[in-house]
Amino acid sequence: MNYEDRSQRGLSLIEVLIATLVTAVGVMAVALLIVYGINLQTVSRHSTRANGLAKQKIEQFQVIDPDSPELAIGGSLTTNIANHYDETEGFVRRWEVLNGRANTLEVRVRVEPNDPGMKSAPVEIHLLLESN
Repeated sequence: MNYEDRSQRGLSLIEVLIATLVTAVGVMAVALLIVYGINLQTVSRHSTRANGLAKQKIEQFQVIDPDSPELAIGGSLTTNIANHYDETEGFVRRWEVLNGRANTLEVRVRVEPNDPGMKSAPVEIHLLLESN
C-alpha cells in the first residue's frame, strides 16, 4: 500500500500562508468598512441635530415679539454678534436679519459645530417674517 497517495496529501505551507493572507485582507477590509460606517453615522447624527436646532430657532422667530433685540436688523452668519447668536449643545447658532420686500424681514439662521473636532456640515435655513 502506498502511503503517499496524492489524494491524501495535506496543504503545503505556502498554500496555508496564502489562505491566511487572503483571510487577513478580507478581515481588514470589513474592519475598515465598519469604521467608515461609524464615522458616517456620527456625521449624520450631528447634521440631524444641527438641522433640528436651526428649525427650532426659526420656530422661535415665528412666535417672538417683533420688537425683540433678536429680530433687530443686523447680525452675521460667520461672526458672533450680540443678540444674533447663541451656543447650545456643542453648536453655535448665528442669524442675520435683513429688510425684505413689502414689509417683510428676511431671517437667515446658520448652525455649525462649536467644536472643531465635531464632524458636521453647517446648516442654513431662511425665513420671511411680516414686519410692523
